[in-house]
Amino acid sequence: MANRPPLSNGKFIVDGLRDSNGQAMELKAAAYINTAKEDRFDQKKQELVQQIAKLIDDNDLRLRITLTHRVGPDYNNWPVLGDFNLFRPWRDDNDAPAQAPQQSAPSGPTGGWNGGQ
Repeated sequence: MANRPPLSNGKFIVDGLRDSNGQAMELKAAAYINTAKEDRFDQKKQELVQQIAKLIDDNDLRLRITLTHRVGPDYNNWPVLGDFNLFRPWRDDNDAPAQAPQQSAPSGPTGGWNGGQ
């Protein structure tokens, strides 16, 4: 996995985010699994990070991210701008799963990979 994030989405659109021309913004997101700063040289914890990334890959799991605009004190009234999935789009040769995971359809009209397409 080198320096690549274990989870990413290279191209997606969140309906609630627009550029200055009112066009939907094409976005990219990445997530890293990290240890606490004081544990960054702990080999056992680094191995756990790799195991977590492999479990996500082997089981074709995704993380759903929701973006909410904090408006006012009542969180029940905060509008959701949109959501998207983070997933592991590549595999290292030595990280191949025991069996190929099944592809699942993206959930929601604004998320998933490639803007839910």
